[in-house]
Amino acid sequence: MNLDQASRWRNQAGKAGAFFCILILIGVFDALIAQFRQPLNVLHVLPGTSVEINGSLEEKVRGIEDLTYISSSDLIRLSFETTHPGFWFGGQMWSGRLTIRPHIEPGEYSLTVIPKGKKPQKSRFVFRINVYRDLSSHQQSFKSLIRRYLGIPPWWVAVFFLPLTALMFGMVFYLSQKKEHLMAQGGKAE
Repeated sequence: MNLDQASRWRNQAGKAGAFFCILILIGVFDALIAQFRQPLNVLHVLPGTSVEINGSLEEKVRGIEDLTYISSSDLIRLSFETTHPGFWFGGQMWSGRLTIRPHIEPGEYSLTVIPKGKKPQKSRFVFRINVYRDLSSHQQSFKSLIRRYLGIPPWWVAVFFLPLTALMFGMVFYLSQKKEHLMAQGGKAE
């Protein structure tokens, strides 16, 4: 390798590393913007799928055996897994798995979690469940542009390009050292 090749390859690796950094930032910004644009109580699902779900409770309960739910469709089932303290604002939360039956009609449904034995009241914690007919209409519902048009989560873009960025900047470092060594051999540097 001569001095011109080392310089050229170092410049190319630097440009590739900068490009990968931009792609990482695009993935992170897209994920964060989509997260802030998506309400916490709205779920987008397909018939025959199952998703994790969690929510806040308006009053304390001993455990999941004290919880029940009201759904606008019998084809939406919720199985409770645990109750736990809230992370940000305290209070008590529950988590579980929401199962959508395969023969449900596309549309908008609601789900409310209440303590057993309580009468349903107007609750702040009503989930809106949007069921879509097919994968393409479901994909168009995503707030993330990367997920909407490419079909992959935006965090995966950032995670995929992170090692490539580190590799490119490692190559820049190596080629800079190589260039210095070649210049020192030619008497052009110390």
